Amino acid sequence: MITESFGQIVDRMVIEQLKAFMHTDPEKKQQCEDQASLLQTAADAYLYECATGTRKPHVNHSARYHDHKTHDIEHVTLYADTVGEAILGLSKQHFDYWQLQSRIQEIKGKLDDEKYASTHTELSVEFVDLQRKIDMCNQNRNDIRDRLDKILVELFSRKES
Repeated sequence: MITESFGQIVDRMVIEQLKAFMHTDPEKKQQCEDQASLLQTAADAYLYECATGTRKPHVNHSARYHDHKTHDIEHVTLYADTVGEAILGLSKQHFDYWQLQSRIQEIKGKLDDEKYASTHTELSVEFVDLQRKIDMCNQNRNDIRDRLDKILVELFSRKES
């Protein structure tokens, strides 16, 4: 049986909250809000089970997409020392990701449009740069999720001692 970590649950919750915020279609907005509410309940239950000793928090180590050898995007996990900071970091990464994806869609449209033919080289360079930033955002997100899980493991292991 595969069990989600707290970080994975919160990550999905943040995504649904952002989608609800961004949607203009009332029905889709409501679906996202409902899903976020269910995930919030799951996160609360996870914490309750950890607090009562019926669950041990665990770290679900995420895949490595990027090494962070460059400093183009702040590597936020270095600053996530609390659950709240980690959740805010996840929110920031998802918002940044959303903005980068929007810009990528704009560029794709322009690359397909003949009236922007003279700027294809610049657009292609920007496209590659944005893809790299998206990879870094994804890695930050994975690192923050892992950090959130580690914070919980540390918190509840102190409780046991």
